Amino acid sequence: MPMLALSAKLLQWNILRNRAQTLIMILAIFGSLSSYVLLGTALTEMSTAVAQSLRSDWPFDLTVNGEILPEQREMIEGLAGVQHLETVASTEVYFVSQLQNVISTPAAGTRLVLELESGAMPATKHEIVLPGELALALQLEVGDEVELMPDHRQALPETYEVSGILSTKASVVKLPLLTEAGLRRLLPTDALPQSLLVQLDGKANLDRLASRIRREFPELAVTVDAAGYEQAQSDFNMSDSLVIGLRGLILIITAASLAVLFYISQRSGSYQTGVLRAIGVEKHWLLLPALVQTLIIFAIGFVLTAWLLPSVALRLGLESTRVVLLSSLRQDMGLYLLVGLISTLLVNLQFLGFSIPRLLKDSW
Repeated sequence: MPMLALSAKLLQWNILRNRAQTLIMILAIFGSLSSYVLLGTALTEMSTAVAQSLRSDWPFDLTVNGEILPEQREMIEGLAGVQHLETVASTEVYFVSQLQNVISTPAAGTRLVLELESGAMPATKHEIVLPGELALALQLEVGDEVELMPDHRQALPETYEVSGILSTKASVVKLPLLTEAGLRRLLPTDALPQSLLVQLDGKANLDRLASRIRREFPELAVTVDAAGYEQAQSDFNMSDSLVIGLRGLILIITAASLAVLFYISQRSGSYQTGVLRAIGVEKHWLLLPALVQTLIIFAIGFVLTAWLLPSVALRLGLESTRVVLLSSLRQDMGLYLLVGLISTLLVNLQFLGFSIPRLLKDSW
């Protein structure tokens, strides 16, 4: 008990003897953790955006067709590996004697690239936007009229005015676009067939996910884009490797800075260590206060980081949610705590291995 009380006194003395130094250590932990989490998050968002930009004109991996209920959509959205969902209406029509799929103009926030080469998006039920390649092949321009033949019996052709022409860039969607009202002109009923478009994160197993949706909802039709997803996986793996390397570099730099700071903190108490050893205090009782001090400082630094991190991320324009940031923080905290404990342990073992005269002379 006397030694435990002595350790408690040493802990109090270590924390309070140089309050400015203790505050600097807490702020250093806050800065190191924040920079690691925020830079890692920014790199991940950037690599994801780059990988998404490399996708083809149809950046979705699964298409689910049928009467999709809200609870079914919610269940699909909650599957591991599902990154983005959106719904479009579509139907097949005859265009210049060929069967062509046309879709409604997507809602805001779509992952489809809708870059116009000329004109504007359709605003009325009589307007249509054509893919650049199709317009070029048929020598159509903005203001021309085209006819679409619905794919059902007793159908009559419907005439549309070309309001815009999409860019011929590889990433731009290659399907004609109509308003929902314009799409209804091609259907025998007012009900629009909805397609749920699913984009995966590049890590999930496409076939396994599709099989699960088919098993859970046999009334829905599921189609997959295996070739497109294979390319997406390759791009995501490459970007993930780059992010892991850069995060590792950030970890080494910030962890080394923390190690140096802890070394300075412990080194400044070498004289007191020599005095306590000279009066017979055992080494493990001198080691315990230093380790507990490190734990306390890291606990304060973690709480401070968890409190301020979402606000800092918001000011930096990062899209990650508070839940994602704090989850990443909890994972990264272990790394930094390990660095701090190892640094404290090694420095103290080094000093405790010195002779008492050397410790007494090694005062700063």
